[in-house]
Amino acid sequence: MSNDNDQHHDIFEELDFEGIERGEDETSDEVESQKSPILQPILTKFRDRFLFETLVDCIENCGVEKARDALRVDRACTIIIRSDKATLDVYEAEVKDIFQSGYRYDYVGQKPTKSSVSFFIFKPETKISAFGRALLESDLNTKLLKNNRNYILMERDDEFPADSQILVDAEIELHVTKAALITALAVNNLPPPSDDSLLDVFMQLSIASTANILSAPRSIFESVQIANRFVAAQKKAAAEEKKDTGPTLDDLHGLGAAGDWGRDLALDLADWKSDKISWTDLDRGILVSGAPGTGKTTFAAALARTCGVKLIATSMAQWQATGHLGDYLKAMRKSFDEARKSAPCILFIDEFDSAGDRNAQTDNNDYNTKAINGLLECLDGAAGREGVVVVGATNAPDKIDPALRRPGRLDKTVEIPLPDEAARDGILRFHLKQNLLGADLSVVVGRTAGMSGAWLEDVVRQARRAARRQRRELEVGDLIDALPEQVAIAPETLRIIATHEAGHAVVFLDNGLSLNSARISKHAEAASGSFAGGMVSAVQKNDSVYLRSKTENLDRVRQLLGGLAAEDLFFQQRSDGGTTDLKEATYILARMELATGQCDRLIYLADGDYDSVFAMLKVRPDIQKSVENTLQQCMSEAKAIVERRCEDVQKIAAALLKNECLTGDEIDKLLTPAQPKLRLLSRAQEQEDSYENHMIS
Repeated sequence: MSNDNDQHHDIFEELDFEGIERGEDETSDEVESQKSPILQPILTKFRDRFLFETLVDCIENCGVEKARDALRVDRACTIIIRSDKATLDVYEAEVKDIFQSGYRYDYVGQKPTKSSVSFFIFKPETKISAFGRALLESDLNTKLLKNNRNYILMERDDEFPADSQILVDAEIELHVTKAALITALAVNNLPPPSDDSLLDVFMQLSIASTANILSAPRSIFESVQIANRFVAAQKKAAAEEKKDTGPTLDDLHGLGAAGDWGRDLALDLADWKSDKISWTDLDRGILVSGAPGTGKTTFAAALARTCGVKLIATSMAQWQATGHLGDYLKAMRKSFDEARKSAPCILFIDEFDSAGDRNAQTDNNDYNTKAINGLLECLDGAAGREGVVVVGATNAPDKIDPALRRPGRLDKTVEIPLPDEAARDGILRFHLKQNLLGADLSVVVGRTAGMSGAWLEDVVRQARRAARRQRRELEVGDLIDALPEQVAIAPETLRIIATHEAGHAVVFLDNGLSLNSARISKHAEAASGSFAGGMVSAVQKNDSVYLRSKTENLDRVRQLLGGLAAEDLFFQQRSDGGTTDLKEATYILARMELATGQCDRLIYLADGDYDSVFAMLKVRPDIQKSVENTLQQCMSEAKAIVERRCEDVQKIAAALLKNECLTGDEIDKLLTPAQPKLRLLSRAQEQEDSYENHMIS
């Protein structure tokens, strides 16, 4: 672009400049012969000139000849202009008027009739139905065909509707150019610096920032200094944003097997980067399950930090929100494409159970099948995903299609449990950071049983807020005050709870199992009216984790009924605290009848999951009767055990009422009779005492 004062562009060289008149309606015969009139606005302000010249310069140098028609008023052209949001807002607010004849012009060539111009920001809708999207695209096409020239402003990553793409002649990327800067500076009678490299600093800024800095009445050298400081501040902010100070896997507590898997993956990824192992030697995915708030998303972020790779987070809901099945699959592929470009990385997919199961009979079978097939293709299709580790998160792993969980896709399924006592202490201290170092948090930890990691984080946040409001340091009491308000459970109710748990314990022990622990809760949350009650944890036999015989299943049912059996014997009635026990016992026996062939019938009538078993049980009175009979038999056997060991039940119940929690070793010691100390015969004892006295003297 030339630097002289008439400000004409290279494209004007095609035209005859003789006969140019400013602001007059009449033109010469020679000018009337021109075929392609181009309007040059009379812009006397730096900001207007800079914004206009930048756009024109980017159009002329985009490499698409058709784009130049956007500057000729007697030709039709549609052009997409991409930049950051701040710049687009400036262009729609200020440059729009220039192109829609809001300014006086130099007339180059034949004076044109007023052409129809559309200058607007286009933001694609994402959360909209397929029908609504079709209507919007139809309106867009009508708008584009109505006008001679269309300037469509869009952010860099936004997608333009495919059905309207045929109407687009060119796309350009807006950026600061030296030519536009020099031309605009001349309007303010500011000569450019003798060293063009001083202008390079503005190439690192957005158009909006450059316009703001140079619009103020200061010298070019002062502006360059400000721009340098601005660039330095931007780089520092970007570095701080990029610097991830969040927790690694070693900082988190209660992850269990998921943490072990993640640390192994970090080592394997390091070996893969060093070409010590191939990609096929790595676990390429994991399905993480757990109750809400147990830290599945936190685990994925910590995994990425531990591995030193980028985290790309998405969810099934985000993909589905884009529209119909085609949009859903397109969004899915886009996430995997982004992950491949960023490899090595962690691709985190939340709400993974929304993918569905092709084996489940629903009204959306066709949709589910196509959606799952699309996900399978992304997981191990022809494009591959070397360097991309997929972490799926779900609250319901049993609702996920088995094909998605096979090795090579999501190699393992690991549950993140609710944190135990040690994990809760670690989680609290992690969020407390430098506060309450060395403080005894046992009271807080004891009252947070059953809380998730997210809940514990909120407790710390509420405690900090309370201390901050009072302008003092954080105290342990603030944490206690942040816990849900509790009320004491009545002594008679506690006796029932303790006896119930003791009944479970003795049946476990009578079946030859060792106990991990037994506990009761002496308080309930005032707001919810609910309480944990109690629980007994036993050490299961290794083989029973994978397979259970009929005998082992019946033992398990007796163990579940032990609590109600103890209530029957000691209180002659049952509370409603055994609902969960009855549900599990009923499920085990119904599953034996319907799915495992462990009863008289061999026919397979239902899948082994809860929903299928209970759905079939509701419509089979014969199986209901059979299950009820077996439950009654198991209850009689559980009562017999509790009655035979009633003293053990009383000892365990009394200890729970006193201590609230007992370990397995404490229970064993409680129930083991004390061995009497043997005394020697009197003569032998006299000789022993004499020998001991002699040795002492």
